[in-house]
Amino acid sequence: MRFAFQTFDQFRTARSGWTNFPVWGRILITLAAIPGVLIGVLSILGLLVSILALLLLTVPVYKLVRSVQRMFAPRPREGVTVVDPDGTSWEAARTRQVDAKVIDP
Repeated sequence: MRFAFQTFDQFRTARSGWTNFPVWGRILITLAAIPGVLIGVLSILGLLVSILALLLLTVPVYKLVRSVQRMFAPRPREGVTVVDPDGTSWEAARTRQVDAKVIDP
């Protein structure tokens, strides 16, 4: 808690020091800070552009690998029940869903 009070006190001291500067001094400090702020913004923009470039390069390769994987994936044999990783099972042969109603005699 003591650290928080010290930090607040330092901020208050810096703020009062900033407001005690003459107008021309504040303008001069602001002009000196503009290049640093501009460099920071440009570096963030450069990071975003480089990530976008990596995505533009990797997405087509990912699609190519997926299509090759599907091309060489083993085909299930007819009449074999296949169980997907999510737990659903289906017949490997072509199946049709038939709605049926059971009537008790």
